[in-house]
Amino acid sequence: MMATGRMSILCVALSSLLFSPLVLGDEERSHLPLPEPLTLSDALLIGTQSYPELAVAQNQIAAAEISLGKVDASYGVNAFVELQPRLSSRAATDAVDFQDDSRYGLVIRKRLTDFGRTKSRKEAAQSDIAASQARFVTRLDRHRLEIIRSFFAVILADHAYRARNERLAIAYFRYSRMAERRDRFEQFSDLEVAKQEAAYRKVYVARHRA
Repeated sequence: MMATGRMSILCVALSSLLFSPLVLGDEERSHLPLPEPLTLSDALLIGTQSYPELAVAQNQIAAAEISLGKVDASYGVNAFVELQPRLSSRAATDAVDFQDDSRYGLVIRKRLTDFGRTKSRKEAAQSDIAASQARFVTRLDRHRLEIIRSFFAVILADHAYRARNERLAIAYFRYSRMAERRDRFEQFSDLEVAKQEAAYRKVYVARHRA
């Protein structure tokens, strides 16, 4: 029963890392179920999907790619249909005031040169993409390392808790057996039993302070 309670506490602690408070509230995170058993792969997948800083970094990459696309478009071929509905005056003609003078046409434009400005803008946009991708990889690696560290810290904490429970059980068993043999067979003295009881209580205090 104690081990189950301890694991619940550890799972809540790990949930606090995997599910960001910016994405979910404290109450939602504490009740959100984790896979059982939770593997390191599961922890990395969940933690990566719910980490807001990674979403921000991905948005920065997308914004930089959009900027590059705008630079490419500014130096490409622009083609469109132009319509000019209008009327021209026929004041000199009897009985006719205006005549249809509308025009339409296909317009194709291509900038021949801008003396290297577009090239510089394109290089700057490509540099922004590379920098955004580098920031994303750095944040991803740093977050994964934190998940790995916390994952194994939870496992080590649980094993340490179980080890303390086992030491406590052994210490109590030795004390109770010695006290029983003293009472039934006078095999041990009161001083020996008191020493064993002190050893048990020392382990008991250490277990509850941990």
